[in-house]
Amino acid sequence: MRVFAFAHHAPDEIVNKLRKDGIERSDIYIVGEEEILKRKNPRKHYIFMSVLSFHRNRDMLELLEVISYVSDDPISLSQYRGFTPADYKCEEFFHADGFSLVPMRNLENCPNNPVARERFDIIETASKVAKKQTTFLNQYMTFVYTMPRETHQTPIKEMMCKWMASKESLNQYCKRVMKLRETLHLSEKQVQRLIALADTDVARLYKQALQTEGDVETVAKSLKISAYELRYIRAINAGPKS
Repeated sequence: MRVFAFAHHAPDEIVNKLRKDGIERSDIYIVGEEEILKRKNPRKHYIFMSVLSFHRNRDMLELLEVISYVSDDPISLSQYRGFTPADYKCEEFFHADGFSLVPMRNLENCPNNPVARERFDIIETASKVAKKQTTFLNQYMTFVYTMPRETHQTPIKEMMCKWMASKESLNQYCKRVMKLRETLHLSEKQVQRLIALADTDVARLYKQALQTEGDVETVAKSLKISAYELRYIRAINAGPKS
């Protein structure tokens, strides 16, 4: 089935685009919201004002050699697998950017795809993308939260954030941990765990990010890491006023 999907162009704009592409107005039909198409309708281009209108006529459209154009919001349009987005796209970092509106694409050739309705949960989709990000704080802070809140969590967190934002080596980080041990009761097992968490590719990646110039979102996207975690580390280092 050939179906173009539109998130920010109205039916009249689609008509104008088709006319500019040489399609006769008599071959274009705007389908009413409650209308059910008849098989003998001679048109080849059908414009639907919503996915609901398209859904009502989906079975009939399977029998016709036509091209459909569906206008609706991108969340509703995402309920159908096989639609060809004509003026929007799903961003790579969907949990942060969602959908982007783009100029209308060329409508002369529409891909012929199987079209099926499917469940689309935007929260679930965003969560899946977010979970694919490389994270550092999730593991580190999970371990820190096993320690006493009143005495241990804040100094260890601040020590880690200061080191992450610095150009200090892992050896210098180890010295920080040992110095902290002079004032806090840390077992040998806890010390080794704090060092092991900092001696990982993920930790080195975040350290690289914190040394990279540019706004947080841009840096995070370039390295495929969490912008939230970068902001968190910077905020801790900036102090309470931030």
